[in-house]
Amino acid sequence: MNNHYLIVIQLFIFIRSEHWFTILKIGSKWWNLNSTNDSPEAISDFYLSAFLSTLRAEGYSVFIAKGNLPPHGDYSQRLLNIEGSGQWYSVDELLHKVTP
Repeated sequence: MNNHYLIVIQLFIFIRSEHWFTILKIGSKWWNLNSTNDSPEAISDFYLSAFLSTLRAEGYSVFIAKGNLPPHGDYSQRLLNIEGSGQWYSVDELLHKVTP
């Protein structure tokens, strides 16, 4: 994908069979929010382009959202009491996460 298009895209949704996940842009960073990973993973524009190609080749359907999305909320407090709800990160935690 041409990096020019990444400027207007805010979210990718990937679906294959019964598994789906998203890659979300928060600020200027992309985050892989796949629940099969231990934690959200920051990814570069370059890696995102290669990853998109790989996922399409693996049979994932790819959907995009562009424009102004609703503000990112911190849902972790509301979901603390849900059994098996997974690990929740606030936007602030993601933006200040140390990445390799």
